[in-house]
Amino acid sequence: MNTLEINPMEAEQLFLFKLSLGFVAIAVFFVVLVFTKRFIKIWRDQEKEWFLKKIVPLIGSMVIVKRNRLEWRRDIKLLVSLIGRNHAKQQIAIDHLMHLKSNLEGESAGLIFQLYRDLNLVEFSRNKLRQTNWTKQTEGVRELASMNCYFVNVFSSLLQKTKQVTLRNELIVAMTWLDKKEPFRSFRLINFELTDWLKLNIYDQLKKYNRVDLPDFSPWICHERQEVATFFIWLAKTFNQTSSSNAIAHALSGAKTVANAALDSLIEMRNFSYTQKVEAMISNHWICPDTSLLILCYLEGTDKNNFVQILIDRFRFHPYESVMQKADRLRSTYFEKENTNQILATSTYTNALHYGNAR
Repeated sequence: MNTLEINPMEAEQLFLFKLSLGFVAIAVFFVVLVFTKRFIKIWRDQEKEWFLKKIVPLIGSMVIVKRNRLEWRRDIKLLVSLIGRNHAKQQIAIDHLMHLKSNLEGESAGLIFQLYRDLNLVEFSRNKLRQTNWTKQTEGVRELASMNCYFVNVFSSLLQKTKQVTLRNELIVAMTWLDKKEPFRSFRLINFELTDWLKLNIYDQLKKYNRVDLPDFSPWICHERQEVATFFIWLAKTFNQTSSSNAIAHALSGAKTVANAALDSLIEMRNFSYTQKVEAMISNHWICPDTSLLILCYLEGTDKNNFVQILIDRFRFHPYESVMQKADRLRSTYFEKENTNQILATSTYTNALHYGNAR
């Protein structure tokens, strides 16, 4: 019986040929994939450009030119027909409104908010919060916050559930501006790291408030976490919130970091009515040169009297030379002022007496 035998050399060549075909097929597949993606991107860009050409002039006209109720409803109906339920078009419309809003203020910005609501884009953004993808959730928070739309229960629930840092930070910043009743609700709901980025963004949100409408920082100045307490002490100093002075003075009895921040704030705010509380710091933080120097700076701003002089003299025997030198300079300056005042007083009295006798 004849059997078909394959030469080992031919078998190897056949294998290499099939392998080459496989590589060629893979290469062709990737080339087609790249070109397909490129084509889809070009097509989407063209669709976006066409869509923007339709809605941008209309939205711009609605924001700039005042309309009555019937004209507004007519234009809203036209925009709704252009946008439809297409998610891509809804996102393009939101991005355009957010861009406009960043460049507008007052009544024009208010019309942007109204457009966002009348076009039912609020629900589109809110649906993102219900997704499991944290990137989409973050987008939704940014969109709603940008358009002044706040759902306290939804935001609070999401804040307590999420472990994603970016999403959590966006929620905290958004709630600082949107939650007028309790701007710092997030500090009560969860414990989180107060990063420099977060501090800066909370500060930026607070700058939007009118000075008289700023939230009270006092309850948070006595917070059990030092980083939170020092941050709110800094806010009180930065915004010169004198109503928080008592809370700041109470913080003088806290840990060194908090006490130093509180004392620095009182100096910056020119509030020198807490000398008795500052005296207690001398015993608590005597060995700390930075605290001692702050105490001397505070005493330098107070009304001079025997009690203040005694406190200054205590620092002339401090273990750190820089503190001793500061106390010596302050004491000598104090006595120079006292002597000058005495000389001026005596000179004024003598001149007055001489003038009276001359008459």
